[in-house]
Amino acid sequence: MPSQLLLVLVFIFQNGGNRVTWYNCGPTVYDASHMGHARTYLTFDILRRVLTDYFGYDVFYVMNITDVDDKIIRRARQNHLFERYALIGTGCLIC
Repeated sequence: MPSQLLLVLVFIFQNGGNRVTWYNCGPTVYDASHMGHARTYLTFDILRRVLTDYFGYDVFYVMNITDVDDKIIRRARQNHLFERYALIGTGCLIC
């Protein structure tokens, strides 16, 4: 008796054919760019290429980039207020 169980998942298309529609939520970037942001794009591009080139699927792939949410707005406001505070400290009141 084998000690491992093999699970096979069957990929079934909704409308026949070999078209795959894929929506992926991208990163919400609200600070400086870093390698983690690039990893998202690279990883899912590799998966898309495997589905297309190796398995022969017709892949329609969409990824959003970012949503303007409260964190982004808050960070922009904080940066603006800090810059204004720094300028006032230099004596420039109309900057």
